[in-house]
Amino acid sequence: MKKRPRSHIIESLGFNHIERQILLSGCLLYRYYDDYGYDGAIHLFSHSGEIKNGQVQFQLKSTDHINYLPEKDVFTFDLSDVDLELWLSNNYTVLLILYDARKNKAYYLDLQEYFRENSHVLRNMNKFVRVYIPRKNRFTPRFIQKFKI
Repeated sequence: MKKRPRSHIIESLGFNHIERQILLSGCLLYRYYDDYGYDGAIHLFSHSGEIKNGQVQFQLKSTDHINYLPEKDVFTFDLSDVDLELWLSNNYTVLLILYDARKNKAYYLDLQEYFRENSHVLRNMNKFVRVYIPRKNRFTPRFIQKFKI
């Protein structure tokens, strides 16, 4: 008998969690089902409810086994050079969103901002680069509100 693997369950839970945060902020999530480096986009609206030009694109990584470094209070995640090339050339904000399925919490990293501040990391990159996501970077409606005018 066919079974639904845990990886599919936590992926669905991750989308469910971030969509709720996006809706609570007054914005909309558009999910991409054909994944070519992005899992979706957040379509933005002003505080008065008017649609805004632009969007925030994201890549969602859902896991039961989040890698946390308590001494730095960060989560780590390895990104491929091919994905980074795409994301860093984007004119829109691109977020890496890390969903912790065990705690039902999500954390974000603004990739363009991160690599503007840590450009030295790109010079020594091979096929992968490790990024550090501060635990304080919770993906919440309040965070999404910063994109609204």
